[in-house]
Amino acid sequence: MSNQAVRMRTGFTSTLLASILLVVSGCAGSHSNPEAGGLSCLPKSPPYQSPLALTDASPYETRLGFGYRPSTLKLIKLEDTLQGMDVNGRLTVDGMEYTLLQFHFHTPSEHTFGGPELPMEAHLVHKNKWGQLAVVGVLFRAGDENDALKRILDIAPRSLCGEARLAEFSPESLLPPIGQREFYRYAGSLTTPPYTEGVTWLVMRRAQPISTAQTAAFRELMGSHSRKPQDRNGRTITISEGSAENAN
Repeated sequence: MSNQAVRMRTGFTSTLLASILLVVSGCAGSHSNPEAGGLSCLPKSPPYQSPLALTDASPYETRLGFGYRPSTLKLIKLEDTLQGMDVNGRLTVDGMEYTLLQFHFHTPSEHTFGGPELPMEAHLVHKNKWGQLAVVGVLFRAGDENDALKRILDIAPRSLCGEARLAEFSPESLLPPIGQREFYRYAGSLTTPPYTEGVTWLVMRRAQPISTAQTAAFRELMGSHSRKPQDRNGRTITISEGSAENAN
């Protein structure tokens, strides 16, 4: 590979990661602020954008495995989301391994199942060794109190750029139970500026419960910040023929 090609590939990867990682000293900027990553000249209407309304999906066999482990989670309060970092986990998609970078929340949900938006959505962001991203989406429906979300809310920082630690937290607690992890898959983008494409989306078909009080608490903490479903533009959405399981 020529030096010019290496520089181009490195520059693309750096731009992509700048949009999802909190790398600004002192926590300046917000989850959705492109200036926090030093990015400008954003494309206005790329063709393969996220989120989508997840309808008319075709059955397809995709091998998906979760390898999430407990760690001492660092929670950071950004302007428009709550972000979990220092996470321990990996994801395998058809044999390709990705490392879990962080997770964060949107209220209300960004993806839909063809009907109205749901109260909240979590995004678990992963990267492979080539800098390619895979994001697992978990939607939350109105229901009983969610134990994993309760642990997060109990210690969540309230002030901008505030931090808190949560011992022995596994991101797996945000997922549907084992055996109930059917998922949609499609090619899309980040849902915040710069809306970079080339993202593999894996959205859990089964929404998890969140109580009315928990929904109100997240909205008070983060406000309402979500992108509306985008045009499908001929893309194929697939639905797994089986449930994702834990990786060894």
